[in-house]
Amino acid sequence: YYILFENGDGINTIYKNINTSTAKFYLDSWYSTNLSSYTDYIEDSPYCNDRGENATIWGDHSAYYRVEAGTIDLSCSKNNSFTVSNSEGNEALTYPIGLLTVDELMLAGLSQTTNDSSNYLTNGFSYWTMTPKRYDRLNYGYMYTADQDGKIYSSRVNYSNTTTVRPVITLKRTSKIVSGNGTQTNPYIVGNN
Repeated sequence: YYILFENGDGINTIYKNINTSTAKFYLDSWYSTNLSSYTDYIEDSPYCNDRGENATIWGDHSAYYRVEAGTIDLSCSKNNSFTVSNSEGNEALTYPIGLLTVDELMLAGLSQTTNDSSNYLTNGFSYWTMTPKRYDRLNYGYMYTADQDGKIYSSRVNYSNTTTVRPVITLKRTSKIVSGNGTQTNPYIVGNN
C-alpha cells in the first residue's frame, strides 16, 4: 500500500531536499564569511540528517527511539547524508559544513536525564542538532538540541526560538595545527606544514 496526495505526489516527496532551512542559511552565510578561504583544509564529509527511512506524514522519527533507549547509531542513508560533491552523500550542500547529530551528543556523554555543564560540548547556550525528533499533526516539527546546561532536549522549530547553531566542519587528514592553543584569544591556525 502507498499514499498519494491529490497532486499525485507520494509520501517520499516530503523528504526531498528542496527547501533550505533557516539553520542552513546561517551556516552557509557563516562559512562564506569566515571559512571560504580555508576550503582546501576542509573535508567534504557527510553530515547526517536522519529523518528515517520509514517515517510517516507525522510521528516520531527513528532518532526518538534511539534517544529513549540510549542507543547510538552513526550510520546514515545516502539521501540523509548531506555533502557538497562527495558521492557518498546526497550532494545537496553549498558548503562542507553541518551540525552535530543527537547520536554524537550521546557519544560525547550527554543525555536527556542529567545536566552536564562540564562536558566539552556544553557552552552555556542551547544549540540545534541536525537530528529531527518528530513531526506532529499540527504541522510542528521538533529537532533535538543541546541545552545550555548540557542536557539533550528537543525544541519546536519556529522563528521565535532562541536556540543557536553551532557549526561543525571536518578537517582533511593532511591538515595540521601550525600554531595556537585552541582558546578564544589564541585559536588554532590550520595549515599543511
